[in-house]
Amino acid sequence: MKLRTLLLVGSALLMAAHADDRTMSFNTEIQVVPAPGAVVIDGQTADWDLSAGVWSYNDPTLVERYSVWTHLMWDGKGVYFLARYHDPTPMRNDTAGKDFAVSWRADCYQARVIFDDATPDEHILHVNMYYSSSDGRPYMIVKHGGFRAQPPYDATGPDRPDQLERWGATMAEHGGAVATAPWPDGKGYNLEAFWPWTYCRTGGQPLAAGQSFVFGIEAMWGNADGTMLAHRLADGITDDTVNRIFMFRARTGWGKAVIAAKGGLAVVENQVALHKARLKRFADYDTYGSLPIVHDTGGLHDTVTHLDCNANQGNGFVFKFFDPLGLYWAIQQAMNFYQLPKDERNKQICRIMREATATRSRPAATPPASCTTAPSN
Repeated sequence: MKLRTLLLVGSALLMAAHADDRTMSFNTEIQVVPAPGAVVIDGQTADWDLSAGVWSYNDPTLVERYSVWTHLMWDGKGVYFLARYHDPTPMRNDTAGKDFAVSWRADCYQARVIFDDATPDEHILHVNMYYSSSDGRPYMIVKHGGFRAQPPYDATGPDRPDQLERWGATMAEHGGAVATAPWPDGKGYNLEAFWPWTYCRTGGQPLAAGQSFVFGIEAMWGNADGTMLAHRLADGITDDTVNRIFMFRARTGWGKAVIAAKGGLAVVENQVALHKARLKRFADYDTYGSLPIVHDTGGLHDTVTHLDCNANQGNGFVFKFFDPLGLYWAIQQAMNFYQLPKDERNKQICRIMREATATRSRPAATPPASCTTAPSN
């Protein structure tokens, strides 16, 4: 079956992506399938229906190192969560204890969740799940509401100490649980959790098939000793306008989890086919005249300026703040450029190569024949 047909068949199940030039994942919806039976929270997958997971990654060539599958199931007791992490240094997070504020800085999954969105019973949960390599145990910590106690608030609204007092910072007293299990090959791990309805929803009642809740994904990978962030992604979003860097504040851009009436869906098959198509597109990309991603320092400050396609100016992607988020921002800018129509990309690349040939003391590569000799307007 061709990819186009697969996407058409799967569109009712998962708004996973569009037929476009994206290479990074773009999942807007995840199906929450019925649990096939009793589920034990032990980090194992034998009791799971894995047919409806979504696959998140920044780069289709690095999925064996930095990608995560997210699966959700449900029953009358609550929602079951499973993340299958590809990770070269699995389960490394040096955070000790239940410290929400720093637990995201290494291996950690952050779920952005809203139950009963835009109703009087609305409940916003930021759920951090990770294995503490210093404590030798997993944690699941919850932040309720927004991140500011006083106005002006961001889109998540005010902090909710009242909800913290009512439900607590963990789900344990309501029957919630979390577990991890490393993969036998040492190249990843499973992170499994249970979220009780009595904790997630103000009324404590289960959602029914066809209903939904808000669900966004932020996944983190730490360095080898779990002391700092090495890789990060954001997925489970509504559209391309969502700020993936500050995903935790982008409430209106978080995606959706739909309670499915049945399991055994073909979503995973569609996700695998989509990755193959993205990988081929990535491999076929013409790297001639590739533009640099640089930090604004030293000689690079004098030779590379940030690309502005509207003004026909710039020759690369420049970040000023020397930290992971600064680099990530520049990578996002480069990916946005790559996702432009090919003719528009080539127009800028040809301009840059002509300018480089004319201004450098050492000639740059000769622009390809496809570039016109006259500057493009």
